[in-house]
Amino acid sequence: MADDMSPPKHPFTPEQLTKYIKATSSKKEQTDWEEFVKPMYQDNTEYVASYYANTLDKGIANEPSQDAPTVTNELGGKQSKVERAYHLVPPEALAQVARVLHHGYIKYGKDNWRLISTDEHLNHVLNHIYLYFAGNVSEDHMAHAATRLLMALELHTLQGD
Repeated sequence: MADDMSPPKHPFTPEQLTKYIKATSSKKEQTDWEEFVKPMYQDNTEYVASYYANTLDKGIANEPSQDAPTVTNELGGKQSKVERAYHLVPPEALAQVARVLHHGYIKYGKDNWRLISTDEHLNHVLNHIYLYFAGNVSEDHMAHAATRLLMALELHTLQGD
């Protein structure tokens, strides 16, 4: 990563974002950008620019860990306090969500779901729940509902959508 490369500030052009992605991303991420995201970006410039501007400096990746309070465990070990219980996330359910995300990545491209509104995701959540209760077995409706709910939660959390 280049020392002088920081995320472009909003508003920014597809060219500025392309330069940033090329300097900071893997070859696979660069290919995904060129093939999937950049064409959508150019068609939805205002929305995608707003998304990146609102998320580049939000979320857990930018929380100041050096300011976290220190805790001492039962053996006397000291460490920063973590306010999340990641060890309680159900791994099998998360694996099903990852499977659905992988299928969506292949079918629609990386992060296409970010171009869909929270309300549309929630509509699909309900659709999958109703299909599940109706006995429809055409796909894993519970996994799809969970995935769409996580997508809606992510958008709501980062964008206040």
